[in-house]
Amino acid sequence: KRMSNKNCLVKNLEAVETLGATSVLITDKTGTLTSNKLTVAHVWFDNNIGEIDTAALENPAITFETNNHTWKNLARSAILCNAAEFDESQGGGGGEPVLLRRTVGDPTDSALLRCVESVEGDAGVFRQMHRTILHIPFNPEAKIQVSVHECADYQTNGYLACMVGSPDILLQRCGTALINGQERRIDQDYKNAYYYAVTELASLGE
Repeated sequence: KRMSNKNCLVKNLEAVETLGATSVLITDKTGTLTSNKLTVAHVWFDNNIGEIDTAALENPAITFETNNHTWKNLARSAILCNAAEFDESQGGGGGEPVLLRRTVGDPTDSALLRCVESVEGDAGVFRQMHRTILHIPFNPEAKIQVSVHECADYQTNGYLACMVGSPDILLQRCGTALINGQERRIDQDYKNAYYYAVTELASLGE
């Protein structure tokens, strides 16, 4: 009777009793609870977590400045060390909202592509300005993917290397970090802030 008051039709009382006693529910998540489509909801740079409105299909509201020097470098790396592309033949052209455009590539790479495209407006500009010399796809054992690019000033300042992967592996392979436009040595204080941000984002399911 109590179930019917909540607009719940019970055909088998034993099934309801079993479900009520369940403490852990295991299900096939991808394709069942989700559509295997990732979305970037937060970014971390300059020791701050920025938010991106994932409900907006275009021009999402954000809580950080897009002309920030660190963000520009973050966006550039996210696009350059990325093999995903918009699928022009399957509705990936410019007519649809960015978050609905079809992509070809890994779900993580596709999420980064859509994120930068929606915030910056034209992610392809980064690739046009930085010709890819080498791309090493993500390796589950190494937990990173790496790409090397030719910048306009590469003859004097060398090539640009970009790396995307597991947070702990990335931190191990870096000696400095860009903070508020300044390159600074990674010390214990930075590591603490870094892992705090990782924990905070993990608590949000990211």
